[in-house]
Amino acid sequence: MKIYRLVPLLIALSNGLPGQSQYVGIAEGANWTNIRSTNFVSDNHYRNGIHGGLTYEYVTSTQISFAGKLTYTQRGFTNDIIFMDEMGNPTGGRAAIEYNYDYVSLPVSAGYVIGRTAFGFARIGLIPAFLVNAATKAPNFLSNGEINGTISYNITDRVTHVDLAGLGEIGGGYEIAERWRLSASCRYFRSITNAANSNYLSGSTIRHYGITAMAEVQYEL
Repeated sequence: MKIYRLVPLLIALSNGLPGQSQYVGIAEGANWTNIRSTNFVSDNHYRNGIHGGLTYEYVTSTQISFAGKLTYTQRGFTNDIIFMDEMGNPTGGRAAIEYNYDYVSLPVSAGYVIGRTAFGFARIGLIPAFLVNAATKAPNFLSNGEINGTISYNITDRVTHVDLAGLGEIGGGYEIAERWRLSASCRYFRSITNAANSNYLSGSTIRHYGITAMAEVQYEL
Protein backbone atom coordinates (compact mmCIF):
# COMPACT_ATOMS: atom_id res chain seq x y z
CA MET A 1 0.00 0.00 0.00
CA LYS A 2 1.39 3.41 -0.94
CA ILE A 3 2.04 5.90 1.86
CA TYR A 4 -0.39 8.53 0.56
CA ARG A 5 -3.24 5.99 0.83
CA LEU A 6 -2.51 5.60 4.54
CA VAL A 7 -3.09 9.29 5.33
CA PRO A 8 -6.96 9.21 5.32
CA LEU A 9 -6.87 6.00 7.38
CA LEU A 10 -4.55 7.52 10.00
CA ILE A 11 -6.72 10.64 10.27
CA ALA A 12 -9.85 8.52 10.67
CA LEU A 13 -8.24 6.38 13.36
CA SER A 14 -6.94 9.40 15.28
CA ASN A 15 -10.37 11.04 15.18
CA GLY A 16 -11.79 7.95 16.78
CA LEU A 17 -9.51 8.07 19.83
CA PRO A 18 -11.40 9.28 22.93
CA GLY A 19 -10.24 12.42 24.71
CA GLN A 20 -7.73 13.63 22.15
CA SER A 21 -8.02 16.85 20.13
CA GLN A 22 -6.39 18.27 17.03
CA TYR A 23 -6.31 21.94 16.06
CA VAL A 24 -5.20 23.95 13.05
CA GLY A 25 -4.80 27.69 13.23
CA ILE A 26 -3.27 31.00 12.27
CA ALA A 27 -0.89 32.95 14.52
CA GLU A 28 0.22 36.57 14.24
CA GLY A 29 2.49 38.57 16.47
CA ALA A 30 5.70 40.48 16.95
CA ASN A 31 9.35 39.78 17.78
CA TRP A 32 11.72 41.78 19.94
CA THR A 33 15.15 40.39 19.12
CA ASN A 34 18.83 41.04 19.74
CA ILE A 35 22.10 39.09 19.67
CA ARG A 36 24.70 37.64 22.01
CA SER A 37 28.07 38.19 20.37
CA THR A 38 31.83 38.05 20.73
CA ASN A 39 34.36 40.00 18.66
CA PHE A 40 31.55 42.12 17.26
CA VAL A 41 29.54 45.23 18.13
CA SER A 42 28.01 45.56 21.60
CA ASP A 43 25.47 47.83 23.34
CA ASN A 44 22.92 46.94 20.69
CA HIS A 45 19.23 47.77 20.52
CA TYR A 46 16.36 45.36 19.89
CA ARG A 47 14.75 44.96 16.49
CA ASN A 48 10.95 44.96 16.46
CA GLY A 49 9.86 42.55 13.70
CA ILE A 50 6.80 40.61 12.59
CA HIS A 51 6.08 36.96 13.27
CA GLY A 52 3.24 34.85 11.92
CA GLY A 53 2.10 31.73 10.10
CA LEU A 54 0.18 28.46 10.26
CA THR A 55 -0.12 26.20 13.30
CA TYR A 56 -1.02 22.64 14.26
CA GLU A 57 -1.55 21.22 17.75
CA TYR A 58 -2.33 17.73 19.03
CA VAL A 59 -3.56 17.35 22.62
CA THR A 60 -3.72 13.89 24.17
CA SER A 61 -6.34 12.58 26.58
CA THR A 62 -3.88 13.34 29.41
CA GLN A 63 -3.58 17.00 28.32
CA ILE A 64 -0.09 16.64 26.85
CA SER A 65 0.30 19.10 23.97
CA PHE A 66 2.44 18.66 20.84
CA ALA A 67 2.61 21.74 18.62
CA GLY A 68 4.17 22.61 15.27
CA LYS A 69 4.20 25.84 13.30
CA LEU A 70 5.26 27.14 9.90
CA THR A 71 6.12 30.81 10.35
CA TYR A 72 7.83 33.81 8.81
CA THR A 73 9.87 35.60 11.45
CA GLN A 74 12.07 38.71 11.48
CA ARG A 75 15.14 38.92 13.73
CA GLY A 76 18.03 41.31 14.11
CA PHE A 77 19.24 44.35 16.02
CA THR A 78 20.47 47.91 15.59
CA ASN A 79 23.71 49.57 16.63
CA ASP A 80 24.41 53.28 16.98
CA ILE A 81 27.24 55.23 15.36
CA ILE A 82 28.31 57.98 17.75
CA PHE A 83 29.59 61.11 15.98
CA MET A 84 32.88 62.57 17.25
CA ASP A 85 34.61 65.90 16.72
CA GLU A 86 38.27 66.34 15.73
CA MET A 87 39.31 65.84 19.37
CA GLY A 88 37.44 62.56 19.70
CA ASN A 89 34.67 64.00 21.85
CA PRO A 90 31.01 63.04 21.22
CA THR A 91 29.09 65.76 19.40
CA GLY A 92 25.68 64.48 20.46
CA GLY A 93 24.87 63.27 16.98
CA ARG A 94 24.27 59.63 16.16
CA ALA A 95 22.91 57.34 13.45
CA ALA A 96 21.76 53.73 13.52
CA ILE A 97 22.96 50.72 11.53
CA GLU A 98 20.32 48.00 11.13
CA TYR A 99 21.22 44.31 10.94
CA ASN A 100 18.17 42.42 9.66
CA TYR A 101 17.78 38.65 9.35
CA ASP A 102 14.51 37.16 8.08
CA TYR A 103 13.69 33.46 8.37
CA VAL A 104 11.10 30.81 7.62
CA SER A 105 10.94 28.77 10.82
CA LEU A 106 9.45 25.43 11.89
CA PRO A 107 9.01 25.59 15.69
CA VAL A 108 8.18 22.24 17.33
CA SER A 109 7.31 22.00 21.02
CA ALA A 110 5.72 19.85 23.69
CA GLY A 111 4.09 20.74 26.98
CA TYR A 112 1.02 20.57 29.18
CA VAL A 113 -2.45 22.13 28.92
CA ILE A 114 -4.68 22.93 31.89
CA GLY A 115 -8.42 23.40 31.29
CA ARG A 116 -10.70 23.14 28.29
CA THR A 117 -13.09 26.11 27.92
CA ALA A 118 -10.61 28.41 29.60
CA PHE A 119 -7.11 26.99 29.38
CA GLY A 120 -3.46 27.68 30.03
CA PHE A 121 -0.36 25.99 28.68
CA ALA A 122 3.42 25.79 28.93
CA ARG A 123 5.77 24.27 26.35
CA ILE A 124 9.45 23.81 25.55
CA GLY A 125 10.95 22.96 22.17
CA LEU A 126 13.25 23.78 19.28
CA ILE A 127 13.10 26.25 16.37
CA PRO A 128 14.84 25.22 13.14
CA ALA A 129 14.93 28.34 10.96
CA PHE A 130 15.99 28.88 7.35
CA LEU A 131 17.32 32.23 6.17
CA VAL A 132 15.38 33.91 3.35
CA ASN A 133 16.83 37.42 3.49
CA ALA A 134 19.58 39.29 5.31
CA ALA A 135 20.54 42.93 4.92
CA THR A 136 22.55 45.65 6.61
CA LYS A 137 21.13 49.18 6.40
CA ALA A 138 23.62 51.98 7.07
CA PRO A 139 23.55 55.79 6.80
CA ASN A 140 24.46 57.11 3.35
CA PHE A 141 27.20 59.63 4.11
CA LEU A 142 27.87 62.38 1.58
CA SER A 143 31.35 63.76 0.91
CA ASN A 144 30.63 66.72 3.22
CA GLY A 145 29.79 64.37 6.11
CA GLU A 146 26.04 64.90 5.94
CA ILE A 147 23.64 61.96 5.81
CA ASN A 148 21.36 61.45 2.81
CA GLY A 149 19.03 58.60 3.73
CA THR A 150 20.25 55.02 4.07
CA ILE A 151 21.92 52.45 1.85
CA SER A 152 21.14 48.72 2.06
CA TYR A 153 23.60 45.87 1.56
CA ASN A 154 22.20 42.41 0.80
CA ILE A 155 24.22 39.80 2.72
CA THR A 156 21.89 36.80 2.32
CA ASP A 157 24.51 34.69 0.55
CA ARG A 158 27.04 35.26 3.35
CA VAL A 159 25.09 34.68 6.59
CA THR A 160 24.72 31.12 7.94
CA HIS A 161 21.57 29.81 6.26
CA VAL A 162 20.27 27.50 9.01
CA ASP A 163 19.65 28.54 12.61
CA LEU A 164 18.62 26.33 15.54
CA ALA A 165 17.21 27.79 18.74
CA GLY A 166 15.64 26.52 21.95
CA LEU A 167 12.31 27.93 23.12
CA GLY A 168 10.14 28.22 26.21
CA GLU A 169 6.52 29.36 25.90
CA ILE A 170 3.58 30.11 28.20
CA GLY A 171 0.09 31.25 27.32
CA GLY A 172 -3.63 30.88 27.76
CA GLY A 173 -6.90 31.20 25.91
CA TYR A 174 -10.62 30.67 25.73
CA GLU A 175 -13.03 28.62 23.63
CA ILE A 176 -15.00 31.41 21.97
CA ALA A 177 -17.43 29.17 20.06
CA GLU A 178 -17.96 25.50 19.28
CA ARG A 179 -14.67 24.18 17.81
CA TRP A 180 -13.13 27.67 17.84
CA ARG A 181 -10.70 29.05 20.39
CA LEU A 182 -8.52 32.13 20.78
CA SER A 183 -5.23 32.25 22.66
CA ALA A 184 -2.29 34.51 23.42
CA SER A 185 1.24 33.46 24.31
CA CYS A 186 4.72 34.74 25.06
CA ARG A 187 7.84 32.87 23.95
CA TYR A 188 11.51 33.28 24.76
CA PHE A 189 14.02 31.84 22.30
CA ARG A 190 17.79 31.61 22.20
CA SER A 191 19.91 30.40 19.30
CA ILE A 192 22.38 27.58 19.62
CA THR A 193 24.01 28.07 16.22
CA ASN A 194 26.23 30.91 15.02
CA ALA A 195 25.03 33.30 12.30
CA ALA A 196 28.65 34.27 11.58
CA ASN A 197 30.98 32.03 9.59
CA SER A 198 34.16 32.15 7.53
CA ASN A 199 32.37 34.28 4.88
CA TYR A 200 30.51 36.58 7.29
CA LEU A 201 32.24 38.30 10.20
CA SER A 202 34.89 35.57 10.47
CA GLY A 203 36.15 35.12 14.01
CA SER A 204 32.96 36.49 15.58
CA THR A 205 29.94 34.78 17.10
CA ILE A 206 26.39 36.02 16.60
CA ARG A 207 23.53 34.17 18.29
CA HIS A 208 19.96 35.44 18.17
CA TYR A 209 17.70 35.72 21.19
CA GLY A 210 14.44 37.44 21.90
CA ILE A 211 10.80 37.44 22.90
CA THR A 212 7.82 36.68 20.67
CA ALA A 213 4.27 37.72 21.58
CA MET A 214 1.51 36.01 19.57
CA ALA A 215 -2.26 35.83 19.22
CA GLU A 216 -3.65 32.63 17.68
CA VAL A 217 -7.00 31.50 16.33
CA GLN A 218 -7.54 27.72 16.23
CA TYR A 219 -10.18 25.39 14.79
CA GLU A 220 -10.71 21.92 16.24
CA LEU A 221 -10.75 19.16 13.65
